[in-house]
Amino acid sequence: MLVKAQQLRAASESTKGYVFADRFIEVAAKSLGIDLDHRITERLGWAGQERAPQLCFFVLKKDFEEWKTSHANFLGVEFRTGRGQYIYHGSSRTTLGHHGKDVFKCNRSGHLKKTKTTDGNDTAMIGTEQAVVRKRNRKILRETIKTGCLSEMKCISMSKKRLDGSSVECFEIIYTFEHNHALPESENDTGTKYLSAESREKIKRLLQRGGLVKDVLQRMQMHAKRFSEFGKNRIFRDDIITYQDVYNIYHQMMIKEVERDKDPDLSATMWIEELAKDGYYTCYQSGLYYGFSSPWQLEQLKLNGKIFCFDGTHNVYGNDAQLYTIVVKSHETGFGIPVAFLLTKSTDQEIFKTWFKGLKSRMWNNFRISYAPDYVITDQGNVEICAIKSAFPLAKIHFCAWHVLRAWGKKITFDLMGINRATTTFAERAGLREQVLVLLKTMMYEPQYWCHVRNRTRKLFICILFGSETALIALFAMIDPTLPSAILTNSRNVLMTSCHYMIIR
Repeated sequence: MLVKAQQLRAASESTKGYVFADRFIEVAAKSLGIDLDHRITERLGWAGQERAPQLCFFVLKKDFEEWKTSHANFLGVEFRTGRGQYIYHGSSRTTLGHHGKDVFKCNRSGHLKKTKTTDGNDTAMIGTEQAVVRKRNRKILRETIKTGCLSEMKCISMSKKRLDGSSVECFEIIYTFEHNHALPESENDTGTKYLSAESREKIKRLLQRGGLVKDVLQRMQMHAKRFSEFGKNRIFRDDIITYQDVYNIYHQMMIKEVERDKDPDLSATMWIEELAKDGYYTCYQSGLYYGFSSPWQLEQLKLNGKIFCFDGTHNVYGNDAQLYTIVVKSHETGFGIPVAFLLTKSTDQEIFKTWFKGLKSRMWNNFRISYAPDYVITDQGNVEICAIKSAFPLAKIHFCAWHVLRAWGKKITFDLMGINRATTTFAERAGLREQVLVLLKTMMYEPQYWCHVRNRTRKLFICILFGSETALIALFAMIDPTLPSAILTNSRNVLMTSCHYMIIR
């Protein structure tokens, strides 16, 4: 929104500057004997029912059509007459009427409307052939280009006398020059035009020197001062450089640097092969999955890998791939370090097993240690967890606290709690549910003294929710038949396990 406001403000200033430098207005002022410093007057007038800045000046009648056309071409719009206060009669036109007074409005004035169009034949791929698919004609609503623009020219025909007594036929123009939309086809269009080659090259050089996108943007904006120069009557695209402009150049530079082939799968395979030659751990099947880790990352896994987080990011590498990452916490900095990556389009358990076991084998080859984490924290489902247990059978699986709380919030309902809606009010049911969630949080964030209060908290939870442990066992039996046997021995792990089953369902 800020960029659009800047563009509209710059467009208005450019339009105003163009009018002040217009040769037709200057010729008319000289013909009428008007001082050139006063050939244009500014005022605040009415455009429709709103106040707007206006410019008042004269144009000779013989030059009017040429002036109006050149000005419209400069802006990339059309000025047309329509049914209104100053219109004599008839349909819309672009020339002045003979009654001496007309209003020319921007072609984007008026309220937004929806017009009906018909949709006919279409093309589609049938097998390997492209065929024409005949569709029943139907009416489709499409929006018009109307934006309620208030820009207009009030033109009054008159005969002005010169100082020598002769008369000149001219028009007095009262011009509301501000538009509320982009000027699409003129050189003022800052929204659809590209940066100049000079500016793009300068941005590229700054980025190649290691500059950050935001720093390069700030530097370029400091140098974009051409618009403020005296007498300038045109907007240059370089005057409004945005973060997206700089980032797009940076993105193209990165693509050019890392792309080995236009085919993304072939490019990724070529990259993996290069990494393998540089001593990276690699695990891949072209077009299906790509896993890799640098020697330095393997060293960090060795030093800080007693606990690692296994996380997944969706919708990378297109719309159907996931990036899985192993992250450890550095003992030196206290921050997370990504130590291994897996990019895949599949959720096949064998892929994860191959990757984890290959990583374990590489740790043995590099450091002669049988790597096995003590704890793994994850928010993934059964497939990934089974693969982790297969590679690291002694590791304890913990779930992400945020996902646990979200799952409890979604899954613990009045019906699951067995509350009779007929005998309780909504406030009573909501209060009871809130007590249950608070107790669950207490049991999840286990303090050091949990061993002393675990049974008491568990029994309090059972009494509030069910009144007996039998009902709690029945609840977990509904979730999974294998859970009840462990309920009374370790409440916290059972609750976490139940949450996991809620998540994957």
